[in-house]
Amino acid sequence: EIALEWLHIPSRAVRIPVYIVLVTLLWPLCVLAISIVTGQFTFFRAYIRKIIARMGGRK
Repeated sequence: EIALEWLHIPSRAVRIPVYIVLVTLLWPLCVLAISIVTGQFTFFRAYIRKIIARMGGRK
């Protein structure tokens, strides 16, 4: 709840889906940013592409 206070969404019923969408969109970006620092960018880029393909219905 504290993390989404800056959005000024009063309803908890709206705040929870917004939180889920934000986390879903920001997670791959954070993983890629950290992977650049740790030298694992190629691995995680392929991993995220595979996840996106599965979400889109492709294998």
